[in-house]
Amino acid sequence: MTKDIDLSENEVPEEKPISENTVDLSKGKPSAVKKAGKKSIDNPSSSAKIKAGAKKSGSKKGRTWKILLIVLAVLLVAAGTYAAGTYLFNKEPVEEVVVVEEEVVVEEDRNELERRTDGVLVATPEEANKFPVAIMIENLSTVRPQSGLEVANIVYETLAEGGITRFMAIFAGDSSKDIHPVRSARPYYLEWVQEYKALYGHAGGSPQALEAISGLGVHDLNALSADGKYFWRGPGAAPHNLYTSTTLLERAVRDKGLLEETPDFQAWKFEDEAELADRPEEVEDIKLNFSSGNYNVKYEYDRENNCYKRFHVETAHEDKVTGMQLCPKNVVIQEVPPATSAGEKGRINLDVTGEGRVVVLTNGEAQDGTWKKVDRDDRTKFFDDSEEEIPLTRGQVWIEVIPSDKSFEH
Repeated sequence: MTKDIDLSENEVPEEKPISENTVDLSKGKPSAVKKAGKKSIDNPSSSAKIKAGAKKSGSKKGRTWKILLIVLAVLLVAAGTYAAGTYLFNKEPVEEVVVVEEEVVVEEDRNELERRTDGVLVATPEEANKFPVAIMIENLSTVRPQSGLEVANIVYETLAEGGITRFMAIFAGDSSKDIHPVRSARPYYLEWVQEYKALYGHAGGSPQALEAISGLGVHDLNALSADGKYFWRGPGAAPHNLYTSTTLLERAVRDKGLLEETPDFQAWKFEDEAELADRPEEVEDIKLNFSSGNYNVKYEYDRENNCYKRFHVETAHEDKVTGMQLCPKNVVIQEVPPATSAGEKGRINLDVTGEGRVVVLTNGEAQDGTWKKVDRDDRTKFFDDSEEEIPLTRGQVWIEVIPSDKSFEH
């Protein structure tokens, strides 16, 4: 006997109500609407529902593949457009960009300032224009070697009494823990001090020099006064054992309120040094005959280092602190009128204002010209026969001021 199946109790999942506008995807047309209170015998079988689900799933997969193909096509078109644009429009500009970048790098490497005293290239405005300090340094043969001369920016050498020479060193750059031996002032050195409006360090001085320091309003740093705290006595016998240092000198500049003053002296003209291939291979020695053998000077040109090795006659002039032989980049021989007597103790005067012969030695070459200093405060400058300023090489400068009744060779 056949048993009727009660579809309401079948394990097939219960269907949700279907509205009139619902599309039966299994038949592709609107489905029948159930009548209230009557069981439908037209419900799709389980297999029919599975088929309908399969068709729906296949439709989703198809749409997914279509989307992927569209995206891929867009990417291919974009890549082709970029490649075509690069080929057509971006050939020359690539090379131009590289050139510009190289030029910028060069400018950054040369981002340096010229130090006013000696033309050395430095990194900051503070280093380029430090307040200069001029220190008197003894050159008695028995106190050599001195200390601190190697790091001076500029050194002046000329005669003092008795045929000896004395130095005045300008410090406005590198540091030295010892500057020695500090000695007394002489009036004609003040002519150079005033060119820089420098702080003038010394241990006493001749009556004429001390009077001039006071009358001219020189920035004074006298070790034999309350300024003694910026100096100390070291080994050896007084008065040849007086020391200072760049650290103490910088402290003195600060304490005297000079950090607020901007040095405004005229700088010399400086250039980069000559390349090795452009330097002469044979250069005659420079000889300055100030007086007796102990105070005569010789310079030998060092082609490789492009500087002039300094000697006292045949003895290398070395720095006591570093042990290195002094070797300035520039030697300037400034000829002045013969010395005149300044009275007691054989002291002399030199006329260093006006003009006269000069020989500038740099890069292994010697150039004759004229030095000029209009007045006490004016900067001494060096000119060729065409009235053009003679350029110096960046680096230390030694000014050898020799009276015209003495002799020199170059």
